[in-house]
Formats: sequence, structure tokens, C-alpha cells
Amino acid sequence: MAHKYKSAITIVAVILLGVALQVVLSFAEIKDSPNKAAVEFAKAYYKFDPAMKDRLSSKLTEDPEQDHVAIYIHRKYEEARDRGYSLNYLKTRLTDISTNTLSRDENSAVIELTARSRYALRTFFTGDRFEVHETFKVVKENGEWKVCGNPFFIAGADKFRDPV
Repeated sequence: MAHKYKSAITIVAVILLGVALQVVLSFAEIKDSPNKAAVEFAKAYYKFDPAMKDRLSSKLTEDPEQDHVAIYIHRKYEEARDRGYSLNYLKTRLTDISTNTLSRDENSAVIELTARSRYALRTFFTGDRFEVHETFKVVKENGEWKVCGNPFFIAGADKFRDPV
């Protein structure tokens, strides 16, 4: 009889430990950081997602005449159209993402991001993969980390990759 309760107590303890760990990890994920800003920007950038604007420095988004995000997405749309593709076919997804903080102070950081990229609409088995290696300058604005500099000239992303 005691053995029955011992098993039940062990199972309940494991479940409670799992729930507690999940809560701790979700709070850690909520916290903003320079690395998180670089990853979120890069993911949106390679998917041509207008949400990348949320991670851009206000210096790059304050001029309504120069909407860098809209200009970048439109340029990629035209490149795709000129080659006979839909913009969706050229979107890539980043996987195996890792970041390294090269330098950091209380209001700025330099983040190195490495990842693998593959076309979002290609299958897992046939999609070509590309290496991504970028360095982002990140600044703290109003308590949030934002990408600054000129992120629209990321070395590898600006080149059209023919997905044949």
C-alpha cells in the first residue's frame, strides 16, 4: 500500500516541478534583451514581415517619407516578380539560431547572429539551406532594445537567391 502512494507522490512532484519550470522559463522569455531584439528583427527581415518595424530604432522609423520597411519589402517584391516568382516563394525561415554578445553597455550592444536559412515554402527534405552570419548594432530606447544602423543591407539577404 505504501508503494502505491510513493509512486503517486513521485508523479505529482514531477508534474509540479515541470509546471514551476515552465513558469520560470516563460518569464525569462518575456524579458527584453539585445539578443532577443536581433533575433526578432532577423526573423521578420528574412520573411519580409512588416513587423520588423517594431524592432527598429526610432531614427529609422520616424520619417514617414522614408518608410525603410515598406521600401525594402517592395524592392524584394519587384525582384521576385521580375524573376517570375511570388514574394511568398522567396521568404526564408531562420533555424538553428544562436547569438553572441560582442560588446554591451547599459544602452547599446553589438550582437552577432548565426543561423541557417531555408525557403519557407520548400519542403523540409528538398529545400536548400543557407548560412546566415550577421552583426547587429542594438540600442535601448524607452526601455526596449531596437536594431539601429542600416539593417537593410544585410550582406547575404540583399542578394537574390535563385530557388531552382
